[in-house]
Amino acid sequence: MHEITVLHIASRRAYGVPRVRAELRWLGRRVNRTRVARAIRERDIRGVTRRKHCPLTRPDKKAVPALDLIGRDFHAERPGAKLVGDNTHPPPRAGSALPAG
Repeated sequence: MHEITVLHIASRRAYGVPRVRAELRWLGRRVNRTRVARAIRERDIRGVTRRKHCPLTRPDKKAVPALDLIGRDFHAERPGAKLVGDNTHPPPRAGSALPAG
């Protein structure tokens, strides 16, 4: 299956098994996914992802950091003297109408 190598090079070495298989099927070749995967593995071909990393959270440049009121000392002499926590949310229950996260 010389076409696999040609398709991979024509895609600027980006296509992996799913895209190579889709191209072969578009060209009229009846191929199985496992056969394409085996041929790609034998030729040591790797597909790449060229997507840029896009962070989901963008910090506010003008935001003032919160004050450290306990001086990073989390040890307390008695229970309830220092209350600390985090901002993680538990996942919603199955079937709940609340949105996730």
